[in-house]
Amino acid sequence: MPIKMKHHAWPSSPLRAMSDGSMIVEPVVRDMKEGQATLRPSQMDAGSLEAATSLYRDTLAACRQKLGDDHEDTLTALNNLGTLLLAQGKADEAAPLMLEALELSRALLGAQHAHTLVSMGNLGTLRRSMGDLDGADELFRQALDGAREGLGAQHPQTLVALYHLGMLRQARGELAGAVVLYREALQTSRTMLGDAHPDTLISMNNLGGVLQSLGERDEAEALYRETVQARRETLGDADGDTLISINNLGGILQELGRLDEAASLYREALATRRSTLGDHHPRTMTSLNNLGTLLKEQGDLEGAMPLLREALAACRATLGDSHPDTLSTLYNLGLVHESLGDLEGAACLFREELDACKDRFGKAHNETLSSARHLVAVLKARGGSHAEEASAVSSEFGIDAEPPVAS
Repeated sequence: MPIKMKHHAWPSSPLRAMSDGSMIVEPVVRDMKEGQATLRPSQMDAGSLEAATSLYRDTLAACRQKLGDDHEDTLTALNNLGTLLLAQGKADEAAPLMLEALELSRALLGAQHAHTLVSMGNLGTLRRSMGDLDGADELFRQALDGAREGLGAQHPQTLVALYHLGMLRQARGELAGAVVLYREALQTSRTMLGDAHPDTLISMNNLGGVLQSLGERDEAEALYRETVQARRETLGDADGDTLISINNLGGILQELGRLDEAASLYREALATRRSTLGDHHPRTMTSLNNLGTLLKEQGDLEGAMPLLREALAACRATLGDSHPDTLSTLYNLGLVHESLGDLEGAACLFREELDACKDRFGKAHNETLSSARHLVAVLKARGGSHAEEASAVSSEFGIDAEPPVAS
């Protein structure tokens, strides 16, 4: 029975690791005056988001009253309010505002104007968040075509459009298409911004992740190494983005079987996150889980056990019993119990994980079926009366167990 592990945003490892945050492009809130500062909703806390939303409700109302519905400042206010609402999960309220902004921008400025392309990207992001991937794809493709034709290949909006469409292709599992877009984005970013610019490093990270999923591990490793070095030099060893890159490099080295190198990076990330973020931060839990699973892979079960127990307790307290990271940690801890010969403890953890997977994902989901197979195999290995439970689980999920493999 193989060990499973989810590795950050692009599962390709035979083990289970928790997400460590992919790099994303998000809509921004823009000042109405050209060249003024922008705000990123992800950098705002809940109180700031609510205050900004209230402000832009008033701003939009004032723009409509004093300037009319077809003024550029009204357009900016529509986009900003929609972006803030989307950041708060209020997609239904944001949708008509973003659609009005796009239609107004097309009418006022033309289909290939930078502001129109921003509106296309914002509406595409909203449709993706609502599960309308086809609608998002159409908007992102229109935005990219418009940016290339109207602004040129070396324009910031073209770069954003490449990111958007690449991330959607990746989310849809169209990895070959995502690679083409991410390569173009990386080359454009290197030319426009330089090798160490934050946006260039985002492109490196995203391209490395897709290449890793496609099994192109050597090229992925090179990109991750370049990203780590650049972020250490520009941001410092303890910066959050540097630690994401360190974790990603550790993950690819783990897949390549260079476990000592990977362990060193995981230990660095864990120690720094404990000191800067605290023991219960989600990224600290990621590091606990990843180092624990790596130690198990190295055969250091006694070293893996306390890390995974700590990760599980923190996940339960912070994320809840049914969060995917909690379930991955339950599973990984069960594997350690199994390898130590504690089949009763392993079965208890696998049983809890299976029940939660069934509730969260449904019986037919691959994650649920994989968990069911593993529980059945452990129950059969226990023998005796547990064979009856194994048969019942097999019947419920319509599966046959793989033979257990301890390592």
